[in-house]
Amino acid sequence: MPSSVLAVVADKSIEEVLKCLLKRYQAFGTAPLLQDFRVFRIPKMTDGAILKRSHLYLIDARRNETAAMVICDRHGSGAGGSREELEARIEANIRQSGAFSECCAIVIDPELENWIWTKSPRLDQAIGWNRQPKLRHWLVQEGLLEVDAVKPANPKLALERALQHA
Repeated sequence: MPSSVLAVVADKSIEEVLKCLLKRYQAFGTAPLLQDFRVFRIPKMTDGAILKRSHLYLIDARRNETAAMVICDRHGSGAGGSREELEARIEANIRQSGAFSECCAIVIDPELENWIWTKSPRLDQAIGWNRQPKLRHWLVQEGLLEVDAVKPANPKLALERALQHA
């Protein structure tokens, strides 16, 4: 296992989820996933930029890390191909650039924001929604969620708007 990992992520949502997962390893019944982990995110970076240029970002951001991880959403990347093909392309670019020999790419499909939408009341708590009306009712009022739908038609926009109001 590498002693330190540099992760390049496409957006704040991925960054926060990754940090949360790494801190909560005990909740999953596992040993600590990584000893030393640093997330690198450039503001306004897109999934497409990560797909095409993550190896360059890794070269610029590298300190003493021994391995790299790249995470982006497939939706919004503008790239054709399967999730697996895109992951292989990112990993090949990283290795060919000489940035890192140990690396992995994770292309999330469907996009990360799609995974969080459930009818669970815990979602309100998870995103810090402490107001009335409840989150789901507010989303319906804002036209971001159909009354009987589980997920918003545009999950990323709905999450961004909810976080702004939370």
